[in-house]
Amino acid sequence: MRARPVHPHRPITGEINVTPLIDVVMCLIIFFLIVGKLAMDPAVKLPTSATGQVPAGPEPLSVIIARSPDGTPSLVSSDEPISLDALEALVRAAQSSAPPRPVLLRASAELPFETLSPVLDACRRAGLTSARLATERAP
Repeated sequence: MRARPVHPHRPITGEINVTPLIDVVMCLIIFFLIVGKLAMDPAVKLPTSATGQVPAGPEPLSVIIARSPDGTPSLVSSDEPISLDALEALVRAAQSSAPPRPVLLRASAELPFETLSPVLDACRRAGLTSARLATERAP
């Protein structure tokens, strides 16, 4: 076996190649930029009405939805505040009439969906299969 010659005149230096480190850092930056953009929850925008026509038939049960300060939905029907349980009873009564009355839900376009969700769940529990959402008239 042959021994390796030692070169005493050449100093031993440690060098770090930073090119792979720069590649990894750039990949992480791009990853976090993309994930940050996807993680933003855009508000649900209701469409605007193009015709503004109300369909013919029985008068719908109109429910106005607002957001109370504690985040729960605040409901108004026939100019009187109602609870979610009272809404279920109203929807059941509207669906049991002949012909069934449609349900019209009115809410602001800026209202978050999490406020509207319990109202839709209460309507579903009452047996409602479809509801109309009121929209703003297009300018």
